[in-house]
Amino acid sequence: MGRLRPWLGRALALAVGCALGLGLLEVGLRWLRPSHSGLRALLYQATLPTAYGRIRDLPALLETTVVGFQPHAEYAGYVLNARGMRTREYADAPAPGVYRVVALGDSFVYGGVADADLWCSRLERGLASARPAEVLRLGVPGTGPPFYLRLWELEASRLRPDVVIVGLYVGNDFFDEQGRAGGWRGALDRAAAASYAVRLFRNLLRLDGPLMARAARASGVRHETGGFDVPGYVFDDTRPTFSPEAFAEIERDHMTLCLRSAGRRFAVRLDRVMRVLREMRAQVARSRGVRLVVMVIPDEYQVHPDVALQAARAEGRGPEAYDLDRPQRELGRSLTDEGIEWVDLLPAFRERGAHERLYAPRDTHWNRAGHRLAAEEVLAHLDRAGR
Repeated sequence: MGRLRPWLGRALALAVGCALGLGLLEVGLRWLRPSHSGLRALLYQATLPTAYGRIRDLPALLETTVVGFQPHAEYAGYVLNARGMRTREYADAPAPGVYRVVALGDSFVYGGVADADLWCSRLERGLASARPAEVLRLGVPGTGPPFYLRLWELEASRLRPDVVIVGLYVGNDFFDEQGRAGGWRGALDRAAAASYAVRLFRNLLRLDGPLMARAARASGVRHETGGFDVPGYVFDDTRPTFSPEAFAEIERDHMTLCLRSAGRRFAVRLDRVMRVLREMRAQVARSRGVRLVVMVIPDEYQVHPDVALQAARAEGRGPEAYDLDRPQRELGRSLTDEGIEWVDLLPAFRERGAHERLYAPRDTHWNRAGHRLAAEEVLAHLDRAGR
């Protein structure tokens, strides 16, 4: 016993030292996070619920996001407008005779390619061929349906749109702000929700979320005006964002939504999403003459079979364990039952994706070809339904 005492004392001292170090790291991270966009990105956790109902204005809402988007600041090649959005400067009301569309969503609406190549910009040009039109992008990366609803309430609802398009991404929007189910992943999510240090280490190890690689490149430079690409910035949609292993892990997590053995879990997530969309539909309906359209965005594993195979292997399962059509089938049924207008991009993406890559390599987001196809499908839907 006497021989063990020195070792026990050293072990205790080491444990106390580690606890003090982690405590100092935790305090430092909480102190630095609000003012450091790169650190905010590394502390991103999409599944963390936020009480948006307590937030009373747009700046406070944006402050909850992964980098806290600031007016006229540069973020990943774009100068945000006076409202902190990646879109042109806009007035509260459209000019007389202008058909105004407002798009709400996450990084698929925010965009990762040059302004002219974004689906919203292409849609605007298509609409403008028949009448004066504008499409405003109120997209904020790293957010989910509850955020979209609050963004409608605080900003989009006062802009007098003719159409509101909600981009609902199968990959994230059934998970964002909902927490994670049981098992070790759920336990890790709960630990990361409680501790910034755990969240930082987890994200550094696996780069949790394709957004962080871009968001961390925020320059912090401020301009007098905004709503345009940074001159000379190159938007490269051909360079991979993640390593093959990290990308397979991300898609593995996304594809758990389609596990045949997890039908009940999917139903719970679907119900939460539909509650938000029902509330948005009710609020939009109170703005007379405004149409609500839900654009259902497929995940890459649904479009390119090689991605689905890699994700299944990362989970240790075969392709037969998954029902890859479930998200659109069940969501579409619920939207139709509720009388909510929607456009399903999956059929067109599968058809075009059979001979063309529509997503940036190892990234989860569309490349320029994906944005072009999305614009074509939304424009065709609006034409069929009557603008």
